[in-house]
Amino acid sequence: MSILGAAISLPLLVLGLLVSAIPIWLAAKIVGAGRQELWRAALALVLATVLALAVMLVAIKLGGLWGFLLMPVVVVVVFAKVLDLSYLGAFVLCILSAAIQVIVSKLFAAMFAG
Repeated sequence: MSILGAAISLPLLVLGLLVSAIPIWLAAKIVGAGRQELWRAALALVLATVLALAVMLVAIKLGGLWGFLLMPVVVVVVFAKVLDLSYLGAFVLCILSAAIQVIVSKLFAAMFAG
């Protein structure tokens, strides 16, 4: 990859991360998380993604599909620890952030629909 390619793609990756972290951040504010900063939501998103993929790869390597059952558990545990929530609060946060993402996607798509 050239220097110009890295210079263009890195800001786009950061922008994509921030846009993906906004629903988690809003849901953390609604749920009343102990740590509600945007950078914490982004950190939780990155950690949850990396750890869930690692669990999935290990599960596939061991020949089982139980990783599909463990991935949501990993996400809930990471959100609970990073955002200072209970496990039930982290579960509700996951559902709320998914709902916020759907609403934002529908509104965004409606703006550009012909």
